[in-house]
Amino acid sequence: VFEACCLYRTAVRLTPTHASLCLNLMHTFALRRDDLHALGWGLHYYEGLAARGLPAARKVCEALKAASGGSLEPSSGEGEEEAEDVPALRPEDVEKNAFYDTVAIGFVMLKLLYLAHPCAPLVPSTLEDGASAGAAEHAFAPPGRGGVAPPWQPRLAALRVEGAAVASRPSSLVGAAPWAAQAAAGEAEAHRHAMQGLCRALDGTRK
Repeated sequence: VFEACCLYRTAVRLTPTHASLCLNLMHTFALRRDDLHALGWGLHYYEGLAARGLPAARKVCEALKAASGGSLEPSSGEGEEEAEDVPALRPEDVEKNAFYDTVAIGFVMLKLLYLAHPCAPLVPSTLEDGASAGAAEHAFAPPGRGGVAPPWQPRLAALRVEGAAVASRPSSLVGAAPWAAQAAAGEAEAHRHAMQGLCRALDGTRK
């Protein structure tokens, strides 16, 4: 699997817009449990699409990088969030025969985040013990509004996959350190926002 990662990485660096090669590269990294680099290559592919002015691709990148400025607002009612109108990604937006692989890259990123979702309490023990309302509001604040980011997000932002060699040791999204106990609920909520952002950006491709 290590050799496959090296070969696919070389191929993707030569043809960065080739969706099928990028998808296979992500699968090989995921087989090694190197989920951070798998996610990084998916983000790198969508950043290329976003640079061409595709709104759906831009929303995918914003969801992963928490660049939406906290635009994920809770709605009234069942606690679901209002979906912003994002033009769907279309087959003509990408290279010929690359549409389904492009969508698959998005769903692989979603799968990686889903598998890394923390088993964290909904309410941190510090809040259960009577912390202030302000502390509770901070713990559950959406990304970009004072809330904490999931531990993988700064690592992903600092990652430059095109210049990073395949490491001998894989990098998990969860990482070696546990999610901070006092901020666990906030980190889990930010992680959920990232997954919801991906779902919104990719939802139109089903039609």
